[in-house]
Parts: sequence; C-alpha cells; structure tokens
Amino acid sequence: MTVFRATACTQDEELYMAKSDIVTRGVNTDEEFLQAIDLQAKLMGGIAYFEFFQRLKGDGKLWPSLSRENVRIALLNGKVVGTYRIFPLLVRIGCAAVPIGGINNVCTHPRYRKRGYMKALLTDGIEHMKQSGALISLLHGIPDFYYKFGYAFVGCDHRLAIQARVLTSFQKSLTVRKGLMDDVPRMRKLYDETNVERTLSLVRDDAVWRKHEADLPRTRVIVDRSNTVRGYFLIANRRDAFVVTEVCAETNEEIMQTLLAECGRLCRVGLFGQGDFLVPPDHPLTIYCQGHDALMETRYKRNSGWMMRITNLEGLFSAMEGELSRRVTHSHLGSWRGVLGFETDIGSVSLKISNGVVKCVSKESSGPRDGIKLPQSLLSQLLVGYRSAAELDKGTVPAPSRDIVNALFPVQYPFISPEDGF
Repeated sequence: MTVFRATACTQDEELYMAKSDIVTRGVNTDEEFLQAIDLQAKLMGGIAYFEFFQRLKGDGKLWPSLSRENVRIALLNGKVVGTYRIFPLLVRIGCAAVPIGGINNVCTHPRYRKRGYMKALLTDGIEHMKQSGALISLLHGIPDFYYKFGYAFVGCDHRLAIQARVLTSFQKSLTVRKGLMDDVPRMRKLYDETNVERTLSLVRDDAVWRKHEADLPRTRVIVDRSNTVRGYFLIANRRDAFVVTEVCAETNEEIMQTLLAECGRLCRVGLFGQGDFLVPPDHPLTIYCQGHDALMETRYKRNSGWMMRITNLEGLFSAMEGELSRRVTHSHLGSWRGVLGFETDIGSVSLKISNGVVKCVSKESSGPRDGIKLPQSLLSQLLVGYRSAAELDKGTVPAPSRDIVNALFPVQYPFISPEDGF
C-alpha cells in the first residue's frame, strides 16, 4: 500500500483536498471490489453498463489468476476514484515464456482526473507487478499517455485484405464446420504450433482456453476425411465487414485452399466485397497468399496501441538467456566472446557471451565490458524485435559491439492475437 498526498484542484474542495491522502493498493473488501468494477463498468461499458458490470463481477471465476489483489484501486477518503486490473499471464518472446502483468480497464472518475491519481496508481501497480514476479507489463493504451510511465509501442496492427472475387476462386476439398468442445484439444495444439516462437503471443493455459470456449459459435474448423481438425479460424461478430481475427492451421495447399474458399463463400453469403484477416506479415497464411492477389497493411503507432515496459530488468534478461543464446548461435557470431552492459533508467544488466551461450551476470562480477546506455523503453522495443539495433545512434553502441547487438536483437513481428486482448 502506498500513500500519496493529493493535490488541490477545485476552489470548493481546495482546503479539503489539500489535506487528503490518496491510498493505492489492491482491493481488500467486497465493497471496494464492487466500487472498482462499478467505476470500470460506468466508464468502459457505456450503455451496456449492466452487462459489463456482470461480466466484470464474474471474471474472477473465468480468470483464476485475477485475484482481488490484482484489482488495483486509488482510494480518496474511502472512495474509489481510480482503478484498473492486472492479469498475471505468460507471453512468448521467441522461445522464452515470460511472466507479465497485463493491464486493462484503466479509468479515473471524471471528477478526479488530472490530479496525479492515475500516476500514483500506475506507479503502485508497477511495483506490485515486480513483487509478484511479472518481468514486463503490457497494455493496450490510449494515445499520448502511457509513455510517461515508460511504456513503449511494441505491437502493430496488421491486416491481410483479399477481394471476395479472389477468395471465391479457391477450391474447397475438405469439410468446414462450426467448432465443438471436442475440437479444443486439437485447436490448442494448432495454436501452439503456429505460435511456437511468436514474440508476444499469449501462452494459453487451461484458464485461457476456458475463456475461448465461449467463442466456439464463431469458430470454424477444417477437418479431413477422418474428422481430424487440421485448422481453424475465428470470425468477428461484425455486420459491416467480414473479419477473421485468428487463423491457426497446417500449411499445406489443400488446407489453405479450403480455408480461403470457405471465407469466400461466407463473403458471398454476407454480400461482403472482401475478407480481412488480422494476421502479421510472416504468418503462414500471409506467406501463402504472396502467390495470389492480396494486400498486406501494417499500421504503426507512436504512443498508443500495444505498449510494454520492463518491470524487472535483471529478472527479464535471466529468463531470456535461452532465447538470447539461440539468437547468437543462429547468427554468424556463434564464437563471439565478451561482456555487454546495458545502462537504463531503471537499472543496469550485464550479459556474458561465450561461444553462443548468453548468461545474465551481476555488474560487479562481469569484469571489463562494453557499456550501452539507453532508456528501458527502447530496450523493450529492441528485445521484442519491433525496433532494429541498426537504428541505434553510433554513439550509443561501441563499434566492436555493434554486430553482437544486432544478433541479440533481430527484427521480428511481435503480435498479440486480437482474441487475446485482456
């Protein structure tokens, strides 16, 4: 629990507020919990307040990791004036599974905005995530706000657009039907195979898949003649466009042709002129469509959308040792030896590299090293491959270390499935 001195803001409340303390912590009582989700439902749910409130109330059963302690609140004289939720989850960064704190439903009561309460609450939450074992924090942010707290944009919006006339030219040779509960184990396997090294893809455990079971009515599975699921895709609940929000499938010709042909049929039934597939440029479906008439669009944002910050610098790089070793080994610098030190605004970390093995070591035991100074926000972007190490100013990275830094931080397409928004 953290106590901050509140700032006077309105003439009527000036003396009262100046003497008040803002307390930031997780909820302790049922009353605080109901106040928090009531505020979230009012500000996030709009006219669907009641439905939103009931869903928030039941999310504790759907997400067992969403404990009361992870519903963070800012209390002013016993009243909840700001709140958000933290989801303890795992995401991939390459082959590493990294614990995260995923933040959503960030809101402040309109009467108490622009007084520093959310700053206090986010500062409290970042420390709580660190103490709880989260190595990074992720959120889908509004423009020009979260960068103030060290969050940096890491995930682009991608769209593969294919005209309906092109989709209907494909041939369907397998069966496509709605997803069933019995299909979920096979869908899990296909999801893991598709995202085995997909940076920022969610590691879906049993609880996450229970959440996705509610989406089976809009799931289509591709089955072969033995009724084995060979692929699946999810269709968004939209009337104005045909949008596929997730595709996981084996990559042979027969399956891809069937998937696209079925989407063409659905476009024709719904009188849609094109199908949009929310997949990144290196997704198997995108690669398959390179031989056909398709359009890939990528939207880059500055200070909004999927954003990340590091909460535990040394812990993160220790968890990344295997992935960083893999990156070096697969480069032309497998025999490189030396020590790199990264100095950031949240601390420092040293990497000892020897013959393809990367170890996170203490600054004191690392010995002579090449020092690289950069903000943790930029280091976050480098680590997930959103930014290229080649973009770094020449004064930032010592000349002898430039090649190994490029090997440690290759360009990738970090991507969170639209179905995994928390």
